[in-house]
This record gives sequence, C-alpha cells and structure tokens, in this order.
Amino acid sequence: MNTTYNPFPITPAPEPTPVPDTSSSSTTETEYLSAGAIVGIVIGVLVAIQIIAVSIVWYCCFRKKTKNSEAVNLEHADIEKQE
Repeated sequence: MNTTYNPFPITPAPEPTPVPDTSSSSTTETEYLSAGAIVGIVIGVLVAIQIIAVSIVWYCCFRKKTKNSEAVNLEHADIEKQE
C-alpha cells in the first residue's frame, strides 16, 4: 500500500442553500428611518461638529508658538513699554 498521510484532507464544499427572494417589485411600501435612528444620527453629527470646533479653538489658542512669533511678541511688548 502506497498511502501518505495528509493533515489537511480536501473535502468538497457544501452546496449553497438558496436564499428566498425578499425584494418584491409589487410592494409599494417605502422604508423610512425610525425616529430613534434619526435622533442618533443628529446627535452624532452634533458631537462631531463640537469635537472639530474644540480642536480648532485649542489649536489656535494653546499651540506652541514658534521662535519667530515669540520674538515678534517681545518686540511688540518693548514698544508698548516705551510708550
């Protein structure tokens, strides 16, 4: 007998089961989003807008200033002190 051991034997794939057709062109009902889904979408968009707005404000107010902007600010402060 000339048999070799195969740890991964090849087995045929099972036949696919037919899926019943649920899309019927004879129905005239239109599916709408539920009130809860609409509220969830609105809240999600508002939170996203707030996150973006806070990020922009934080970036403009609290970012590290470059050496050039600090030098300009110091020169401006010296001018104000002399006046």
